[in-house]
Amino acid sequence: MLSIFQIVGVLAIVFEVLSQYAILPTATQFPDATVGIPYERVLGISPSTISLSQVIFSSIYPLPEGLLFQSNGVINGTPALAGNYSILIQAQIPSALTQIIANYSLAIKSLQIANSSLPKLKRGVPFSITLISLGGILPLTWSY
Repeated sequence: MLSIFQIVGVLAIVFEVLSQYAILPTATQFPDATVGIPYERVLGISPSTISLSQVIFSSIYPLPEGLLFQSNGVINGTPALAGNYSILIQAQIPSALTQIIANYSLAIKSLQIANSSLPKLKRGVPFSITLISLGGILPLTWSY
């Protein structure tokens, strides 16, 4: 089967061997990541009769900055840049003479402020609040 993917403005033609195998998860959207917070995603192979020690995983294009791809199918690290990314994964099963390609998307969110509300304010009366952040790269610098 011939599959054509348009990724990062480059047309890639990938020949896939028709097979009974699939990269897991089969959902094409990875859970969201956040800048500055460690992230990990473990890939697998279906059917489960194939041992992961028989599979060689690789990323066809570089992962977002801060994330690494291990040949055992683990994507991990601490994302450094927010954005929406396309990740093309290849799994080779030498014993079955099979190569599988899967395309995933990953959204990396930037720093978020976790406080949901401010205290009731009165004109001319000073107030103080501690802001709570989700994500970001330490040390954080706050400004207004």
